[in-house]
Amino acid sequence: MRKLIMKAFDIFCQVGVVLLLLGGVISGYSGKGIGGAILGLVGAAILSVILFGVLFVLMEIRDNTARSAQLLADMEPRPPR
Repeated sequence: MRKLIMKAFDIFCQVGVVLLLLGGVISGYSGKGIGGAILGLVGAAILSVILFGVLFVLMEIRDNTARSAQLLADMEPRPPR
């Protein structure tokens, strides 16, 4: 269930980046033409890196923590039977 939620959140973040970039281009173009579209794209790219970059880093931290915990659990000596 956790993997499903994390995968859905990852897809949500990717869709969010695309929609933010598209929204920046559309709003820039409607205001100032092609120059505004370029500025809107640049502004939306900076904003998406700030917003969604933090989320991607947090997801990677979670994955690395889970992997480290699994490795440490595998290294524990097991009692003899």
